[in-house]
Amino acid sequence: MKAVCGSLPREGWRRHKRQRGWSARIEAFSLVELLVVIAVLSALMAILLPALNAARERGRRTVCLANLHSIGQTIVLYAHDNDGVLIPGDCQTPWAVWGKPTEPCSSDDTSCRAVNLGHLLSLGLLPIPTDKSTVLFCPSTRIGYGIVPPGELPSNWGSGRAAAITYMFNEALDGFTEGAVSGKQAALTHKDVINFLRADGSAAAVRFGALVYDAHAGAESLSEVVTRYQMCFPTSMVFRWLDRGSIDMTEARNYLNDPVRWYEGKVSSPKAKSVSLASVGSSALVSDMVGYPAMEHG
Repeated sequence: MKAVCGSLPREGWRRHKRQRGWSARIEAFSLVELLVVIAVLSALMAILLPALNAARERGRRTVCLANLHSIGQTIVLYAHDNDGVLIPGDCQTPWAVWGKPTEPCSSDDTSCRAVNLGHLLSLGLLPIPTDKSTVLFCPSTRIGYGIVPPGELPSNWGSGRAAAITYMFNEALDGFTEGAVSGKQAALTHKDVINFLRADGSAAAVRFGALVYDAHAGAESLSEVVTRYQMCFPTSMVFRWLDRGSIDMTEARNYLNDPVRWYEGKVSSPKAKSVSLASVGSSALVSDMVGYPAMEHG
């Protein structure tokens, strides 16, 4: 039978299929080749993933600085509406925004109320956060503390339970008597970097590397030493370090060796006083270093 135009003879067609099948088998990956490809891709991921995570963290630090700048703007608005006076630091837990004030006040009422940076919320200068898009929580909060912003703040605000954020207010500026604050679950949101806001509205960052706080423990990061001792450094001390850009190791060791004696020798009991924003100059005012943004008392 003659072949139809454009087609192959039957025997030729069979030979053609055999040749194609043989060619397809040659072009397919063997198991060994697949394993080699997977190994190469795994190696590339191991090399690139840390760089990618580092890039993401740099982005989160940038957002954190922007958050601090926004908080600084609202603090200026508060001062403008209150004869230039700075927000009162009226709770010894510096990252609290709603809770029982621990600074002496004119009223015997010790129920929960707006404290520290919470005054910005009570006056409507900042909105009560309802989702993770809030300037009151560092974008690295979930990594540092395992908390998804805005945490318990929306539900606890206005109730008998306290609420906190992941930014610490320098409540020592108005002469507040500091108290020891537990730091059992302390962590730095940015590992070895602390972002902070100055009273002049500018935001900056300080990198604290591993230092020897205890000769027996060797070099430790600030987060590691706070977690090991289960005690936060006093607010005034931390903010002094931010102002100078380095940790005063003598001061740090004296405190860690005997926190009670440090408080007795360094902390008096001054009366609460109003402080003007202008009088604190460019002092560190807010930072993203907190002990643990949870308030169990209520």
